[in-house]
Amino acid sequence: MSIKQFVNHRAFDFLEPYGIKISSLGEVVSKAKAGLIISSIKIIEVLFGLYSLKAVNIPLFLTFRRCSILTTVLVMYVYKGDPPSSVLLISSAFVVVGALIAGYETFDNNSIGYALIMGNNFGSAFVNVVAGVYNDKKMVNAFDLNFFFATIGLPLSLFIITYNGEMT
Repeated sequence: MSIKQFVNHRAFDFLEPYGIKISSLGEVVSKAKAGLIISSIKIIEVLFGLYSLKAVNIPLFLTFRRCSILTTVLVMYVYKGDPPSSVLLISSAFVVVGALIAGYETFDNNSIGYALIMGNNFGSAFVNVVAGVYNDKKMVNAFDLNFFFATIGLPLSLFIITYNGEMT
């Protein structure tokens, strides 16, 4: 098998009828820019989530994560220029008000924690909107996103583990 055949070899085509498409090495390389952009944003979202969980309690984190629908609507409007429909705004308001009522008892004066959670919400919204744009163009699929997330996440995790002295 030549290198060109190896790069374009599709060993997992038998999974496609089940909705699972695994890209060949050549396809992954051609999608590298889109995959790395989305995965980098996802890493930022994960970091905001990890640090916000250190700063606030879990019920408060979950309360503000449920408010992420507002950040998604806002990012969708700013990034794509799609104004939200009235149905979306009303349903979003119900979700947010319900989350705030449910988590009201856990509110405190931790503004840094709130900012980190909102950073997590905006990161999540940005990942979803950008992935949706690339998905509409049929540029990336679930395998590509997970592959690039792992490609960035593994070396970053190893660096963080080594830096904190947790390797031993």
